Amino acid sequence: RRAGVPVVPVALRTDGWTNGRPPLKDLGRIDPTLPAEFAFGAPIPVEGRGTEAHDQTVAFIADKLESWGLPPERQ
Repeated sequence: RRAGVPVVPVALRTDGWTNGRPPLKDLGRIDPTLPAEFAFGAPIPVEGRGTEAHDQTVAFIADKLESWGLPPERQ
């Protein structure tokens, strides 16, 4: 918001990236035979506190994951 630029939502599916072991849990092995997909949404202007932009970003990611066959947990 302070930068005055829109948010560009990004959805990422990384089935081929497994969990690592502590302390490097985020750095697991990569299986290149499994799919990895990503999608960029249209830029969303951030106005006010940014609540609407956040909601639109979450909705974009949830819809994209669902279209890839991975129904996300909605809160």
